[in-house]
Amino acid sequence: MDGPQKRLFAAHKDILCVSPFFAAAYTQAQPSDSPNRRVNLPDEQPEVFSCILEYLYKGDYYPQLVHNKQLNSWELEDTGTDKDGQSNGATLFHHAAGAEILRDTAV
Repeated sequence: MDGPQKRLFAAHKDILCVSPFFAAAYTQAQPSDSPNRRVNLPDEQPEVFSCILEYLYKGDYYPQLVHNKQLNSWELEDTGTDKDGQSNGATLFHHAAGAEILRDTAV
């Protein structure tokens, strides 16, 4: 990944290629004899991409959708806040939206 923060993520080809998007991107990236192909995602945020990788590896990602039995409704699990009072999971600042949005929406 080569997003705005220039973070590099490593993932197994077989896992990534479960996704049609990454299967197509992988075949277009660098020569097929290269053991370390890269797929550049210049506009992707690391927080969002890490959720996508988590989903590809585990079949789900954090925060999860949970059923509130008292209200008989579905909601994202409470992830609390960090030491600065910022959300540490359910929301993130999305540059394209220019605002805090649900991580689930971005994914």
